[in-house]
Amino acid sequence: MIVIVNFLLAEFAAYLTYRQLVLSPFAAFIPETVAMLIFTLPVIGLAFKRPFSFAMFLVLVAFNLPAVLSGSELFYALLDAVYYFGFEDAARGMYSLISSYEGGVEQLLAVTWLYATSEVLGGIHDLVLKLRRNGVVVEGAHTAYAVAFAASAALFYLWANMRTPIFGELGGIVAGIAGIAALFAALYLIAKGAEEEINSRSRA
Repeated sequence: MIVIVNFLLAEFAAYLTYRQLVLSPFAAFIPETVAMLIFTLPVIGLAFKRPFSFAMFLVLVAFNLPAVLSGSELFYALLDAVYYFGFEDAARGMYSLISSYEGGVEQLLAVTWLYATSEVLGGIHDLVLKLRRNGVVVEGAHTAYAVAFAASAALFYLWANMRTPIFGELGGIVAGIAGIAALFAALYLIAKGAEEEINSRSRA
């Protein structure tokens, strides 16, 4: 059941990334049929019972990075470095390609939240299986899944509404890193709380 839920989370993350990709300047260089291969990654992961693997997450992050780089200090520092080493044409091409792209960190953070949520649910699932293999009767597992997912969704909703006052003065890259770190830290606490609840309600 959790594998199917994580598969759906992975496909939704793939959809968000695909939409970001086709609306970006890179759409002119990447055929739509190639971009749609993103949707096959969760299917491949199903064979290993890991539809939303860390490798897939890295691929999605890579496709979402241009939106974060757009207008950031890191992007202009990279352009300066390329120009300094004598690749003026490449620097101009990168500038014309990305500078007009009005992106943001929202999509990247949504993808991060989906991945982190799948990891939380997968961790709870692995714990339940381990306890059952050891002869422990696990009660309330479905409740733990539901509570963890609800807490994760509430966290992401609150973060989305508090992002501007908290990270508003930071650049895109810094805000993205800070937001991802905050999401992972909070979701880790949610996962540990769910695991402790399962352990307390389990009996041999």
